[in-house]
Amino acid sequence: MVIPELFAHISILWAGSGLPRGAATTFGVANVTDQTAAQVASDVADAWTASTLMGNLSSLIQTTTVRVKLGPNNDGPFTDGTMSIFGGAATTVASPQVAYLCKKTTGFGGRRSRGRFFLPGVLEANVDAAGVVTSGVVSAINTDLAALLAELSSRDVPMVLLHDDPGVPYAVTSLVCDGRVATQRRRLRG
Repeated sequence: MVIPELFAHISILWAGSGLPRGAATTFGVANVTDQTAAQVASDVADAWTASTLMGNLSSLIQTTTVRVKLGPNNDGPFTDGTMSIFGGAATTVASPQVAYLCKKTTGFGGRRSRGRFFLPGVLEANVDAAGVVTSGVVSAINTDLAALLAELSSRDVPMVLLHDDPGVPYAVTSLVCDGRVATQRRRLRG
């Protein structure tokens, strides 16, 4: 993945008893006002907190770090900022490899203009045996994802889709939670 100048790669790192091996949520942002890596980390953490996204996730997980790598890839600075936010739902968490699949869309067509990220902390009560997420939960997460996009933009770090080529990253126009959970087997491997 290429991180051009005035863009950044963000990793939200997760921990907690519901995630014994940890997890990460990744996305790109534009660094509109050419801030330092620490300033971008602070803005992303503030936007994440303001979005109330964590209220839909298990209280057995928490964000621990917001990692920011500014472009360009070879010599752009990076930093780790602290971001300790617990999930807000105090019920049984699903297996650690189960996550909500959030799809990124842009104003362009084709596979190159789509992306995704994963949100851990799925509650067992919100998913049936076939992996289908309760419609009310999908709706609530979609509302919070829209708020996250708006919060990032209001802080001059709008979400973008980073590519493998050096072209200008596409602005993410919407985030949508899939109606079925996704899994990652290696989160269970010891």
